[in-house]
Amino acid sequence: MPLKIALISLYVIENNGVRMLAAMLRQAGFTVHEIYFKDYRHHRFDPPTELEIQRLTGLLRDLDVGLVGFSVRAGAYLTLAKMLTERVRQAVDAPIIWGGPHVSFAPDDCIGSVDYISVGESEDAMVDLARALESGEPTDNIANIWTHRDGEIVRNDVRPLEQNLDRYPFRDYHSHEFKFWIDGKRLRRGDPMINETIYLTLSTRGCLFNCSFCDVNVLKKLYRGKGQFFRVRSVGNIIEELRYARKHFKHLARVRVDDELFPVDKTWIREFAAAYKAEFDWPFEILSDPRVINDEDIALLADAGLTHVLLGIQGAQDLNRDLYGRPCTDDKVIEVSKILQRHKVRGGFQIILDNPVVSENDRRALLELLLALARPFDLYTFSLSYWPGADLTDRFLEEGVIGEDDVEGKSDKVLRQFRVDSSFPRPPEDRLWIALYHLTSKSVVPRGLIRRMSQSAWLMKNPWPAEWLSNLINFGKLGWLAFKMLIHGELSWNMVKRWLNFSSPASI
Repeated sequence: MPLKIALISLYVIENNGVRMLAAMLRQAGFTVHEIYFKDYRHHRFDPPTELEIQRLTGLLRDLDVGLVGFSVRAGAYLTLAKMLTERVRQAVDAPIIWGGPHVSFAPDDCIGSVDYISVGESEDAMVDLARALESGEPTDNIANIWTHRDGEIVRNDVRPLEQNLDRYPFRDYHSHEFKFWIDGKRLRRGDPMINETIYLTLSTRGCLFNCSFCDVNVLKKLYRGKGQFFRVRSVGNIIEELRYARKHFKHLARVRVDDELFPVDKTWIREFAAAYKAEFDWPFEILSDPRVINDEDIALLADAGLTHVLLGIQGAQDLNRDLYGRPCTDDKVIEVSKILQRHKVRGGFQIILDNPVVSENDRRALLELLLALARPFDLYTFSLSYWPGADLTDRFLEEGVIGEDDVEGKSDKVLRQFRVDSSFPRPPEDRLWIALYHLTSKSVVPRGLIRRMSQSAWLMKNPWPAEWLSNLINFGKLGWLAFKMLIHGELSWNMVKRWLNFSSPASI
């Protein structure tokens, strides 16, 4: 009997992993149903209702699937995944597999809850598992797949990394009859992303760098000796995918190349810029690192339509070098901000806050770095998360800075404070620094005023005036940004639902 498979995404409708696996399995001849179970709301984790759970289990019964997969993207979803797994077991007689980042970070914490887990990149492993289940062959010797049967666990090694990314099919946005979205009282059929205005694509896998706090740090350990970690798709393959997107996304207005690190090879960049400019007129944005940005590349990309570059800077140079494993000077970051300004490309800089060992000097050094950047720019503040197995997590555990309950999988902080906002309880001085950091990106606020505010002993104990000013200006900026996106056809209802939260604004 042909095997039918259901892949379930928890709280994210653009789930790249689920979409890639679905496309790969369909290419191999399997019937695959994608189920998008609820969506992310900005710092508001709404637990599933009984009705939503019954919608899920009832759908799986009706589909008569022979394999159920859950995507567990972060440890914060672990309790939810376990609960839903048990409810699904009661409803359908089918083996259950988990995959996703947290499964790769902490496989031993996951395998006890399911029949299988897929560790690492899973496209070929899932096809091998599906073929074995369909034919009745053994499933306990498939690379990347761990099995759990009768209390016994088989832990298989990961296979070498696929170097030819062009071999994989594009993420599937057209098989609408096999897609479902459960959120609230309704069970909707069709792809929940198809009316989006911004198309996310990936041109690479992996990263050249190895920051101590990052999930990449964990994955590099998993794949040590298994091939080149940073891999790049061909320009032709990406252009073909964008043609596919143009065909299926009727409201497409912008492209975001959502890599860990945009390709750095100059020949590749020249080829991409020429090919993109020749065929598409959508503005596009990329994610990169200050250490690889240069004037020539930005000039080429800006001429092709580049409007935004998102860059992780995390902290000032001493903190980056000593704690985060990022040997990047402040002068280089400042230079990059000027390069972007010169080519009329908007810079978006990411920093990490809520670090328990950060010093007063570290905070002031970061403030001075932000004040030195070419304005205006966007600022994205992230709360430090402790991924299991990351170097920084292990260091902090060994030094007693954090406990096991602070590590993702035990902690659910990522659901409540992934992006930093004012809803999370913090000491007054931390609240002041956060407000001041956000003010640095706003051209209407004099730099001298921000410095004076940072030296006020009264504000350190009573930060509310700085917070009020920061929120007021930020609401104005967000409103203006939303208006511009609306008139350019880039604002979607899903974006509004995700990010509109007046009680806990995420500043930019």
